[in-house]
Amino acid sequence: MVVAGSCTLIEGGVGTRMQRGDHRMIDRENFPYQVRSSSEPTTIVRVNGHWGEFTGLCGVFEMRNSESPRNDGDPVPYPRGTCFDNHFHDCDEYWIVVDGRCVAISEDRLFLLGPGDCLATGMGHHHDIPVVIEPVLAVYFEGTMEGKKRTGHLWEHRDGSADPAPYRV
Repeated sequence: MVVAGSCTLIEGGVGTRMQRGDHRMIDRENFPYQVRSSSEPTTIVRVNGHWGEFTGLCGVFEMRNSESPRNDGDPVPYPRGTCFDNHFHDCDEYWIVVDGRCVAISEDRLFLLGPGDCLATGMGHHHDIPVVIEPVLAVYFEGTMEGKKRTGHLWEHRDGSADPAPYRV
């Protein structure tokens, strides 16, 4: 995933120009690859893992506090400074913070996140970013869809029960 800047991804001798938000699933066994950066500073986040055929989304997001904070998601008892929504997914979701600092709530626990931190939220568990301390730049990726396999930010008041998955070790 290209987080900032641009680069060229070379797979099987073919180069593909990539910029912020672009990502590729790479078959490393059949297609060795190289990444060549451009003249501008470039940030790339590389993620390895095993997922099923149907996965959720991935991308880059920025978060700041708002002069008019709101939560369109499920109701929360805590104050907020952002326009992020308290939501859940029918898959596990991971946030990797590249820059900035924020307060996140996941699975009823409070986390202070900064550069290099990864927040993993299990399927069906609510998560939110109610407060930004320094503007955040982060990557998100969603794992294999499970349960009802609904996509996007889900809210119980609109989409039905969250059905949290049991914790796995």
